Amino acid sequence: MSSTAYARGTKAASVWKRLSRVYYDADNRFVAWADRKKIPASIGKSVVPFSVLLLMTLAIVAGFALGATMLLVSGIVYMVRYIQLNSTASNASDEATSSFGPEYRNGRDGYGYYYGADDSILSSAGSNDEEEDKA
Repeated sequence: MSSTAYARGTKAASVWKRLSRVYYDADNRFVAWADRKKIPASIGKSVVPFSVLLLMTLAIVAGFALGATMLLVSGIVYMVRYIQLNSTASNASDEATSSFGPEYRNGRDGYGYYYGADDSILSSAGSNDEEEDKA
């Protein structure tokens, strides 16, 4: 029987045996300490389980704190990166910015919100009529 599953099971059993031995040894030492100090044995027996629970609680809280910190930092990095990309896009040509939506500017009918490029305000109505007459 030289399968890897059997080897992993043997290793897990030895780790469990070692951990349980450490647990019961620490429990016996605290019970003996409680007896020497004339403290009830139940207090000596509760120290080790309380310590294990406290350690597990601290590990969970530290994990949540680390996860929250990572989320906060990644959110800030994303926001900074988005602001940089957005400012790059706004520095582009007028046609690129007008394609994002309406913008407040002077158009054919005066100041207001207009979509797209409005080149008709650059040329006068009279010059358009003259070009049509020539053709």
